[in-house]
Amino acid sequence: MKNKIVIVVSKFNKLITDELLAGVLVELNNQSVNEKNVQTIEVPGALEIPGTIKMILKYSKPLAVIALGAVIKGETAHFEFVAENSSRLISDLSIQNEIPIINGILTTYDSSQAVKRSSRAEKNKGSEFAKAAMDMLHTYGKIKRTGK
Repeated sequence: MKNKIVIVVSKFNKLITDELLAGVLVELNNQSVNEKNVQTIEVPGALEIPGTIKMILKYSKPLAVIALGAVIKGETAHFEFVAENSSRLISDLSIQNEIPIINGILTTYDSSQAVKRSSRAEKNKGSEFAKAAMDMLHTYGKIKRTGK
């Protein structure tokens, strides 16, 4: 997995996450990232993403990680729990490991918002997540080379 971009994608709300993944892959291709340098790992849900990222970082050295998921508000507080904890843990991992880890977990109030944000016919956030990963790789590289 060395010198790769790893995408960790939740299978929960798969119609949404498949569209996000497609957006990421198109944008990485547009940015001239060879598909051999991209690895996708599926996990059951958003809460499994941070643990999987931790394992990836323990056993390999990817250049960047993109986390993809979709948490849609329901009738219980579970939405807040999943959204807050997955976001915090992903941020912590990025800071602790000095590697760009892009939080591409959509948190929406209903499924129509999630569809709109993942649709390739509209504004697919997946492409934005891939752009952010590439921008952060550039920024981190510049800081490592120049100290600023």
